[in-house]
Amino acid sequence: MKFLTSWSRVGMAALAAVLLFTPLASHADTYQLHQLDNDNHQFVGLDASGNVYFSYNSGFPTIYDTFVNGVLTSTSTTTPVFTSDLGTACTPSVPAGVKVLTGFCNNGFDAFLGFLDSSQIQPFLYAGPSLLNLGRAEPQFFINSAGDIVFANGFLDIWLEAIDLTSHPEFVPTPEPSSLLLLATGVLALAGFVASRRHAHA
Repeated sequence: MKFLTSWSRVGMAALAAVLLFTPLASHADTYQLHQLDNDNHQFVGLDASGNVYFSYNSGFPTIYDTFVNGVLTSTSTTTPVFTSDLGTACTPSVPAGVKVLTGFCNNGFDAFLGFLDSSQIQPFLYAGPSLLNLGRAEPQFFINSAGDIVFANGFLDIWLEAIDLTSHPEFVPTPEPSSLLLLATGVLALAGFVASRRHAHA
């Protein structure tokens, strides 16, 4: 009986350690917000992967910026080739008292610019069924089929991208090798300790 109890303790300790070091899956309306170009740059497009494209004139020729996962990856005079994925205008289902000014939907994802109640002075951009507030935005914004949202914040004079983590597993943190090694050695040490105690009581 002591043998089973000891090993059940080892199992519980190992399970607790695994739960501690294993990354949790993202839940709905979990976003990473990234600053992109200045809002005086022209939005060119957004694709299904969340890549964002802008253009601006600094003399001649036109310059194009490409952002991948919220990071500037290239600046070029060559027009980027991509397939736009911008969503369509819609009116998302919202609770009573919420005012929608502009809404866009795409592949089951939605976002809208509006007011949650009559006391709100400035409209904000809200995403998903939980009405997550992404901040001040212009009436024109875009949402792709992965739920990523690109919008301009006129107050900060910048373009922003809210990357939906539910659609991008590459953003979910994974344990470092050192953490996994520490976990493994801890479980082995605990198992050895329990085994030695069992042997001593035999």
